[in-house]
Amino acid sequence: MKSSTKWHSARWEAVADNGFTLLELLAVVSIIAILAAISVTLYGNVLNKARETAAISYLTSINKSEELYKQDAGGGYTADFDVLETTGVLTNGPGGPVRIEKDYTFTLTAGTNGDGTPAFTVNANPTNNNASMKWFFINETGIIRYAIGGAAGPGSQTL
Repeated sequence: MKSSTKWHSARWEAVADNGFTLLELLAVVSIIAILAAISVTLYGNVLNKARETAAISYLTSINKSEELYKQDAGGGYTADFDVLETTGVLTNGPGGPVRIEKDYTFTLTAGTNGDGTPAFTVNANPTNNNASMKWFFINETGIIRYAIGGAAGPGSQTL
């Protein structure tokens, strides 16, 4: 019986010599946690960039639709997304002056400038009001402008 106990004792020592210590395991787990935190942050940034790119593309489509509508309607712009769909550039969606697409809320206005020339504006704000994302603005000039963390306007930075 005593030799059996020694054999178990030697067996346990052999397992302990080939295994990892608690300190080594904690170091590996810590490194994995740090890498996971970095990758989650980067993934969030990539998603925000993709949403911003989709919003820019949609603003470009709205601008093109407005210009086509202006040519067809005899010189004016519209503030209704349903009307812009008739140009064939925008896809079907909710009508009126507000539309939610691509995780952004697009608000469309139309009228005239102070000198009587036709004008339109579109504001694209993130639906989640994320302060780290870009907020966009476009008007009849076709120049897309942006601000970070708040509404963009005619005086904001250009892309």
